[in-house]
Amino acid sequence: ITTNITSDISTNITANKIISYDDLHYDLLFSYVASTIPFLEYNQSPRNMYQCQMVKQAMSYNTISNITGLDRIDKSYTLNHLHKPLISTSKSALIGINIFISILCYTSYDMDDAMVLNKQSVERGLFDGGIYKTRVIDIVNETKPSNSDRKKSDSKSYMTNSRSNDIILPDIGVTLKKGDPFYTIYNNVTYYNDYEQSVVHCIRRTPKYIIITLRIRRLPVLGDKFCSRHGQKGVMSYKMKQTDLPFNNNGMVPDLIINPHAFPSRMTIGMIMEIFSSHLALYTGKTLAVPPFHFSSYDDSFSCDDYDSSFCDD
Repeated sequence: ITTNITSDISTNITANKIISYDDLHYDLLFSYVASTIPFLEYNQSPRNMYQCQMVKQAMSYNTISNITGLDRIDKSYTLNHLHKPLISTSKSALIGINIFISILCYTSYDMDDAMVLNKQSVERGLFDGGIYKTRVIDIVNETKPSNSDRKKSDSKSYMTNSRSNDIILPDIGVTLKKGDPFYTIYNNVTYYNDYEQSVVHCIRRTPKYIIITLRIRRLPVLGDKFCSRHGQKGVMSYKMKQTDLPFNNNGMVPDLIINPHAFPSRMTIGMIMEIFSSHLALYTGKTLAVPPFHFSSYDDSFSCDDYDSSFCDD
């Protein structure tokens, strides 16, 4: 039970009101995934359902501890720089990045679901992510004859001895390329065969297994899928130079350009309201809490004071 529900219950008890029926609290109307959508009452229902499916695919951070929390995950996609949303709900999570967008028909690279990204913004770290891969080495089975990709060879200088002299593991922070020695067990060298360069993130050892976590840097490439919190999905079609992008009176260049024809058919009015509310949050320096149905147009008693009370000082 949240603090708001507790306060509402205590108010009703002290007032001794007789209520024939009452609506559920807005925190109990939807699931956790649906409760992360701001202004969801202004979107059509299918678009909210699409967002509930796509938010589960978001590149976020699935664990607080990026060392011990990735042992049981074979492959994980994460974002390196997550932002706190300016417009949030009571259940908002760190699942994305705040960017400066432009709704504009600009060149033919933003037609339909295509979108244009600022090349300089990507080079400065926008949507910079990583792939964490886990390799589990069975020490007991490694005593058997080696496979075809293992050869008897001397270890490289960047490979250090572990507790046993028969096991040689790579150093943490070492960059591995295809063909480099990965680890050595009982004079059998296993080579790194992936085409993507990786960095040794962490190494953990148990009595029977050795767990090596590798980190691969992941930058946005053509064909990557992006999505807002309202089911407005698109595919990156082109990285445009900052000098070729439009700018406003203050000289600000957008990080992303989407086509305005994406709104009439999808009817995601909640995204438009989020954009304008984000501007207001930037000017006031406060985040805005927008629980479902809190800003309903059918509420005649709603005033500007209620809107000001929705801002959070944190």
